[in-house]
Parts: sequence; C-alpha cells; structure tokens
Amino acid sequence: NQATKEMDAAATEALSAERMNGYILRLNRAEFSLAADPSPKNLNEARETISELREAARESLTKLTDDAPDSRRALIQKIVDEYSAYATSVEKTLEAAENLSGEFGQDTAREEILAEVEESRGLAFLLREDVRSLSRLTDAAIAREACDRAIRFGARGADRESG
Repeated sequence: NQATKEMDAAATEALSAERMNGYILRLNRAEFSLAADPSPKNLNEARETISELREAARESLTKLTDDAPDSRRALIQKIVDEYSAYATSVEKTLEAAENLSGEFGQDTAREEILAEVEESRGLAFLLREDVRSLSRLTDAAIAREACDRAIRFGARGADRESG
C-alpha cells in the first residue's frame, strides 16, 4: 500500500543520508592523512580510498535524488551541489599532494596541502550539516507516518471492539 511505500522510501533516504555523512567524514580524514604524510605511498593509498569513497557517495546521492519527495527535494539538490563543490576541493587536495609528494621533508609542501585541506574542511562541514538536516527531516517524516498508521489502525481496532 501507499503508506508502506512511503515508509520504505523514507527509510532508504535516511540510510543513504547516514552513509553519506560517513563518506564525507572518511574523505576528509583521507585529506588530512595526505597533509600529515604526503609520501608517494600514502598518496597512492589516499587516491584509492578517495576514489572508492567518491563512488560510494555518488551512489548515495543518486538514491537520494531518485526517490526524493517534493518536501525535501530542494535540500537534496543543495546537498548535491555542495557535494560537487566538496569533490572538486578534494581533487585539488590530491593535485597539491601529487605535485608536492617528492618534497616530503619540506614543511612548505605540507603547509600547501594543509591549506587545500582546510578549504575542503569548511565545505565538508557545511555539507555534513545539510545532510544532518535531511536526516532529521526524514526521521520526522518516518515518525509522522508511523503515528498516522497507529492512529488509523488504532481507530479501526476500536471500531471492531465496539461493533
């Protein structure tokens, strides 16, 4: 029935939003790892991790946008746009690390990478705040639907008892 479909869609949305938050945290962690250790070995590991996380984040965003209800569509589009800006910033961090990875011992190399990471950090913070807002809205929608169902089924049960 329609109520079950809406609950399933909201639950999928909530799960995708929570996963998205985890991917953002892990992407930001990978960036900071590069700033701490821009060695070629760490760069290769970070590149692989970032690639996997970006793909997983894109999948979550696709799930969010595919089934987005009108009431949350604008926020989801904002999250998609913010993620795009954040992904570009992560790419800049990777480029800086690639350009400077041969200069491992130099503090200036780390400082340049850290500057890119700090820019990404601000974008990641805004993105995570909006994903959290989406999670709260989705949780509220699930709670409302559950309440509505309980009232509907409770009323039916009361009718049966009195009849």
